[in-house]
Amino acid sequence: MTPLLRIFPKSIRRFLLSAILPAHLAANPSSGESRQDVQAPASEPTPGAQAGSCPAAAAPALVVPGDRFASWVPSRELVYPSTDHRGTERLYSGRVYLPSPWLRRRSLAVPLVVYVHGTETRPDQMPQFNRGEEAMVGAMAAYFRNFAVAMPDLPGYGKDPCRRPHPYCHAKCLAHAVLDMVHPALKLLDAEQRPWDGRVFIVGYSSGGYGAMAAVKEWHTNPRYAWIPLAGAACMAGPFHFAESTRALLAGDAPYHRPDIQVLLLHAYHDLYPDGGVFSPDRTLHPRLLETRPHGIDRGNVQEWLQDCGDPVLFGQRIRFRLTGAADGRTAAREVLNPHWVETQLLSPHWPDTPAGRILKENDLVGGWQPKVPMLLATSPTDECVPARNTYAIMEDWTRAGCTAPVAFYPLTLFGTGVDHTSGAALALEKAFRWLGNLRKGGSLPLRSRL
Repeated sequence: MTPLLRIFPKSIRRFLLSAILPAHLAANPSSGESRQDVQAPASEPTPGAQAGSCPAAAAPALVVPGDRFASWVPSRELVYPSTDHRGTERLYSGRVYLPSPWLRRRSLAVPLVVYVHGTETRPDQMPQFNRGEEAMVGAMAAYFRNFAVAMPDLPGYGKDPCRRPHPYCHAKCLAHAVLDMVHPALKLLDAEQRPWDGRVFIVGYSSGGYGAMAAVKEWHTNPRYAWIPLAGAACMAGPFHFAESTRALLAGDAPYHRPDIQVLLLHAYHDLYPDGGVFSPDRTLHPRLLETRPHGIDRGNVQEWLQDCGDPVLFGQRIRFRLTGAADGRTAAREVLNPHWVETQLLSPHWPDTPAGRILKENDLVGGWQPKVPMLLATSPTDECVPARNTYAIMEDWTRAGCTAPVAFYPLTLFGTGVDHTSGAALALEKAFRWLGNLRKGGSLPLRSRL
């Protein structure tokens, strides 16, 4: 059983496996499989969009059923317009999991939850395919917690016709992709005759927590999204203090288990900020990664691996083997980088006024704003992947700014001991949907500490 199945109590899981799904599928054979694509009308472009160089969206592809539970829950694929950080119009995709059919018969109104998935480097594991643990969590939240759950694929994935890198931790790109899904998702609920209760929530963990927080900040600061009735957000274990967190990771000597992530991050930022080549592979990556070799697990070079990085395990093994001669184990993040770039950009006495520092600071979510809606933050004190200081930093900043919105904090621990980043997802998401359930009822969930 995967850790994320713990998002719901054991009794519900047992009931699910033994009674509900077989009975429901027998009585509702048409509701089990995900059905038609829904494309937002071309006559309703995103406000403020400019003409771009991206091609038009391709014809809708067949929905590929993946994880069995997620494919059992009624859902619809959605294609919708948005804009990137340059104001260029884009077409993104996602999936909306519909609440329990029992509610449809009872005509009960439900809130819309936009659930932002975490780091996923495999293109076939996006929400549109109903695959992966996070798709299962979204489906379970819809079926058992009675939410309508919208899950965006995010830029660079799904049916985005612009084959550009996914913008890891780029605040504007992620915020627009999240918030622009709200309107077409609400139209879909109306078309499906699923009453909406007038509230929108946002949830995310890890890089999904960053995307959720970026969306909340954009909602507070951009009048374009003022119409969205945001009622609360759970932004958990994300790299909110992005500049300092990224600097500490890339310039640190501590072993890191995902060298592929840092390469993908730098590759994405080179695409986002090409001027000056601050993040170009020739400058940022270790020269050995740029060498072309004809044979072995690391044949080719890192530029070629980036074109075929659907297997994150193989990608990481190639990087480690090229640098250390061993495909397994951990590699210090700094070993992946060009030492000159680290010294001149990250460890310079002029930080954060170096070119790289200014760009990273632009995507930092700490400082300059405070929430006006209830917030749930969560982190593990022993998280090595996304250190807890990211969450502590934004909490301290809101406290100094005199934040008056209800902000709850939940430490991700078991028996008083912190958990790792992956295990923390199960604890955090279970708490998030319970917290949203209490907000939905007009109450609040007592947590261990508050601002």
